[in-house]
Amino acid sequence: MIKKLLVLGMFLFSSHSMLIAQTQAPTTPTVVTDTLSYFYNKQLFKIANPNGVGFPFYKSAAATVTNITHMGSIFLNNDPNLMVDGLFARMAYQDNSNALNIPVRLFLCSLTVQNGTLTPVFPPVDSVNVSVGSAQLASLSNTGYAVGGTFTVSHNMPGNFAVLVRNLSTLSGDTVRLYRTSAVTPTNWPHYTPNTNHGEGLGLIRDNKVFYRTTNYPNTNFGYGSDFEFCVAPVVTYTLFADHLTPPKVNSDPADSVYCWEPLTFTNTSSPEWTNRFFNLNEFYRHFYPYMNTPNGGFPVDSAISWYFDDEDFDNPLLRPNIFLKNGATTATKYYDSTGCFTSCSMRARLRKMIAGGNGMDIRGNIEFSVCVSVYDCDKTTGINENAQLNGIKLFPNPSANGIVTISGLQGKNTIQIYDMLGSLKATLVSTEEEVLVDLLKEPGGTYLIKVTNEQQKYRSIKVVHQNE
Repeated sequence: MIKKLLVLGMFLFSSHSMLIAQTQAPTTPTVVTDTLSYFYNKQLFKIANPNGVGFPFYKSAAATVTNITHMGSIFLNNDPNLMVDGLFARMAYQDNSNALNIPVRLFLCSLTVQNGTLTPVFPPVDSVNVSVGSAQLASLSNTGYAVGGTFTVSHNMPGNFAVLVRNLSTLSGDTVRLYRTSAVTPTNWPHYTPNTNHGEGLGLIRDNKVFYRTTNYPNTNFGYGSDFEFCVAPVVTYTLFADHLTPPKVNSDPADSVYCWEPLTFTNTSSPEWTNRFFNLNEFYRHFYPYMNTPNGGFPVDSAISWYFDDEDFDNPLLRPNIFLKNGATTATKYYDSTGCFTSCSMRARLRKMIAGGNGMDIRGNIEFSVCVSVYDCDKTTGINENAQLNGIKLFPNPSANGIVTISGLQGKNTIQIYDMLGSLKATLVSTEEEVLVDLLKEPGGTYLIKVTNEQQKYRSIKVVHQNE
């Protein structure tokens, strides 16, 4: 008598095989120096105008006439070996044409946590003195000038840090125009325009000697619904290399072989800049694509880190897609549904430097490896018997009849899992019954895999065809 009915989404996994892989040495380390014009690029691509027309700015008044003395932005960094060589406020302009030069200082600050938020530490790590004068007089219809310089000694900044600007003039009327982003906060989403606004809460101001985030800051220059970030940029140096770890079973003894449709997880161990949107313009594009206009020339065709496998299906890319790291992920999982040696596999890395305007050079790394799935045919209806309790398992009818299939011959306690052909787990059932029904009626026609795991953690995977007419 049938005791259980398993109704599901979709399912995956299958039979026994041996997998062997080889990897090449990691790519040669490359020293990269770049100016991280993250916030400038962010606003430039929002307005989608190469000449910067409509670029918003903040008028920074002389130190003696305002309580807001410092403006800046936070840079998110996960490289413990990063070196900062200098600072620029790329969008600083003179506002008072009567002054020959307005003194400005740029600060590099480490961060500490105060009241649950990242806050700059004073005294700063270092600073750069510059002046904004006749050389920076320009119409706001163009992209302006980079104002800044380098330090005498470079500084290691192992985590997140801030870059700040201060107008040092003591003369009323000596203001400078510091370009900024234009964004609204999530609290103002009823009026949210996805193509033009997206704030990250990374803007900073120092008001009456206390640092605040610019998000919803109650000041006439900011205000509720605003989330300004300032167009400052550090000059950084880091060592770039690409590498990854193959799954633990890849080079194991054949006695510890793997199954078709068993997840093979590859781990990225490359330099963190490959996947950090503050350093890599490809990652920057991908992060902001839903929120902004397409930049001139379109988006790059590939990503910072991806895995390519020789068995990819170009006629059906959704079935066997190239695997990308997304949303801060560090691992990629691959499933095989066929046997043979796949010798043209590779992990690909591409970094497009964050230089202002997106014209930085591409740096590429490629690590090739081969994967052999052999010994048993993944397409067989029955798998290899790993345990005597699994010997008598049968699945019928196959193809299914009216979306219903029966799993019989179960002994003891078993975990039954259903996967689709993309590797997504759709349903799980733990049963002590001898027979279980699987209902595929509501699912699209196609192939699914059913994995039965016993209490000894031995398992058998059976492929079933669902004909949904």
